[in-house]
Amino acid sequence: MIVGNGRKKLYCKPAKSLPEKIRGIMFSGPSFTPLLFSFGRETGNGNAIHSFFCPPFTAVFADARKKVTEVMDVEPWWPWVTPSKPFKYLLEVPRGKNPFSKGDELSWE
Repeated sequence: MIVGNGRKKLYCKPAKSLPEKIRGIMFSGPSFTPLLFSFGRETGNGNAIHSFFCPPFTAVFADARKKVTEVMDVEPWWPWVTPSKPFKYLLEVPRGKNPFSKGDELSWE
């Protein structure tokens, strides 16, 4: 799957099944294939992810319109990674490989 913003593109794998969503990038090496998570609806404030057993990565949060609302560099072993705004989509990208910025409008095919 290709995720882009009209200028930049990134190949990623969609996390479709519940086991894929639960595992995410846990136990991956530092050069993992980026993962795209799609949640059934936009989450409210206070929802979080964690980085137990994960390599350093960048979390790209996007709302229901696929607009990037927050980009966070995440260290291993953080118990709570909480964006400040609701999100429906999450990209987990290897550290240093994220081409997207806050405000970008994403699309994928």
